[in-house]
Amino acid sequence: MNAGHWLWENGAWSSPALLPVTDRACRYGMALFETIRIGAGAPVQWREHAALLAQSASEAGFPVPDGVLDGIPARIAEFGIGEGMLRVYLTAGDGGPGDPVVAPRVFLLTEKRSPAEPGLVATLEMADTPHHPPPHGWKTANYWANLRALDESRSRGADEALLFGPSGDLISACMANVFLCKNGGLLTPDLSGGARPGVVRAWVLRHFDVQEIRLDREAVESADEIFLTSSGVGVRPACLIGKSAPHPRTLEIAGRYWTCRFED
Repeated sequence: MNAGHWLWENGAWSSPALLPVTDRACRYGMALFETIRIGAGAPVQWREHAALLAQSASEAGFPVPDGVLDGIPARIAEFGIGEGMLRVYLTAGDGGPGDPVVAPRVFLLTEKRSPAEPGLVATLEMADTPHHPPPHGWKTANYWANLRALDESRSRGADEALLFGPSGDLISACMANVFLCKNGGLLTPDLSGGARPGVVRAWVLRHFDVQEIRLDREAVESADEIFLTSSGVGVRPACLIGKSAPHPRTLEIAGRYWTCRFED
């Protein structure tokens, strides 16, 4: 991995810089993040990602340092990465677990990565253990439960796992949001069940007629098509492990996504 990193602390950027272990992001997982694709040297759909991070910060009580988010695209340009990924962390800073967040840090981690291969089908399994997502769909640094579920699914030959809440409702995949195509319609889990309000998910909702509803295992098993969305994979066709199916609707949506100029 060819990575770079910047740290905003005490009113200034420094690089290369590492997040101190005294930060509550390291000690307790108290950090919010957004993952953004870098294309042609710039963060793709940056305004949407920055707005989501600011919204989560407001809900969680993390003050966002003035002007910091606006300056991040310029920092990325300095790395000279043509294609890759950016992770932006807003941390709780130093303090005890119950202390208010008064001096957050912003940590940027970048890596060079080739764009996802459009049309490559991901194999899925449905996780057995109920998943307990963070409140409000926040993306937090405490991602261990997702990673364990992902590792277990890969040990059984799948690429990803679908996560279900204690009530049996579909939430998402470990590292992506999920959509089902059924009888010509598009379905995706409602945010009230714990799905993350991802930027690519929102793009699909803006451009296509999608029902946000509660979905269960039977809905997954009977779907005509399944696809995943995230900044890393864009729009990726998927199917349950051991099954195969054509993905005409998914490939239509993926084609439109990968050719979009993101000006809308």
